[in-house]
Amino acid sequence: MVRERIELGVGLDGPARARRWIEGVCATCDVGDLSDNASLLVSELVTNAVLHARTGCVVMAEIDGDTLRVDVIDGAGDTTAVAPGVERLGADGGRGLVIVDVLSTDWGVAEHAEGKSVWFSLRAEVPSGHSNAPATPTLRLVRS
Repeated sequence: MVRERIELGVGLDGPARARRWIEGVCATCDVGDLSDNASLLVSELVTNAVLHARTGCVVMAEIDGDTLRVDVIDGAGDTTAVAPGVERLGADGGRGLVIVDVLSTDWGVAEHAEGKSVWFSLRAEVPSGHSNAPATPTLRLVRS
């Protein structure tokens, strides 16, 4: 199992830094086929931390075999607003968690004493004839 982390400030450069970081983690840990989706999803979650939580965040990646899990931990504890929204015509945003829900193997949110963690997991593709098909993506709220 491989664990990596990066601390990001409140700045608008956070999503770009998170994308570059997760691309490097995927390449180094031989799960490069997850890089594009991981980059998009971490960017969405870090953007949410910057825009909504308005705190710095810590991004943690854990790779175990063919599965990558990424947690974005921010300083805002309100988990009630963390759910895929309904797209409004003409809206400038509001699609990030819908994208996370569609592209991830699984995702969820957990409360912590110091804030919350929004996480997703991705599973690497296996050769034809093999199956590692994920269950239907679900939202899991864990209160601690």
